[in-house]
Amino acid sequence: MNGYEPGRDLADYLRVQARRTPRALALVSASWRLNYSELDLRVERLAAELLAILGTGARRVGVQVSDRGLGVVGMLAVIRAGMVYIPLDITLPTARRAFMIEDSQMACVLLDADADATLLASSVRRFWRIDQMSTAPFDPAALATGLVAIVVVGLLACWLPARR
Repeated sequence: MNGYEPGRDLADYLRVQARRTPRALALVSASWRLNYSELDLRVERLAAELLAILGTGARRVGVQVSDRGLGVVGMLAVIRAGMVYIPLDITLPTARRAFMIEDSQMACVLLDADADATLLASSVRRFWRIDQMSTAPFDPAALATGLVAIVVVGLLACWLPARR
């Protein structure tokens, strides 16, 4: 028996592991480390914000980050929110990623400071920064015109097209 139960997902098992070994190392990135308690808290907050802004349901959420650790955080949060996780490989050409976003009708894309102008110009109305542990500034106006920033308390920053 492997201990896995039907009907539980990866995000549920993170919650269980965080209770069992809260201080054990869970995720290591190039510039940061999270124990299980910190990882679970970060995933929980991001999932709650996704639900608060997008609502419930099988919304498609893309995750495009260069930091694999952030990719894990984004994936777990999307799963915990009960939404559909769609990874966007940053090594793919931007035109391909933009097509994937539009073709799958993503509700939003979680990203980091490495977002590119073509991606920001796609039909997705929401782009949320999840690299809050990063010290690199990010100005979406420098990447794509016609965007305004709206800061959401917690882990997300959301960019919506400016009204004209």
